[in-house]
Amino acid sequence: MNFKNLFIPLLLSLTTLYSLKIYSVSSKTNEIKVVKFMYSKEYLFDYGEKMFWDNPEEHAFMNLDMKWGDKDDPEKILNVKDKVLERNISDSKTFKNYNYCFLVPNKNSIDTLYTDFSLKSWLYKKNGKKTYYYDKSGYIAYGLRDNYSFFKDCW
Repeated sequence: MNFKNLFIPLLLSLTTLYSLKIYSVSSKTNEIKVVKFMYSKEYLFDYGEKMFWDNPEEHAFMNLDMKWGDKDDPEKILNVKDKVLERNISDSKTFKNYNYCFLVPNKNSIDTLYTDFSLKSWLYKKNGKKTYYYDKSGYIAYGLRDNYSFFKDCW
């Protein structure tokens, strides 16, 4: 196997692991660390996960309770990861840019969810496997934007 073919995946894996170490989820296992890519510089196009983590000066942060919403109405309490995984699996065509990363504590590891600005197209990454989901109704986007200005255009 050619070293060049191994180098890029190895570099991407190490970059992701290093970033997870830097932006580790708080010690509270009921908090999700959300990283927003600000796009404050001009980019010709989105270069993906590598660009997201290689530009820490573009990051804004927020801690989000694992379960949030209307505490008085159990039907309106949301868990972002659970809600995303309930959606239809889609192809990668609906996913536009890496705008947000949700680092979700899961027992002894961290699950990673990426979403674009629409908050409708999601990428779930676990154990190196990527699965795309699409929230056609926009239910998750509405819930996040309605409760947190962090997910709005101007905040």
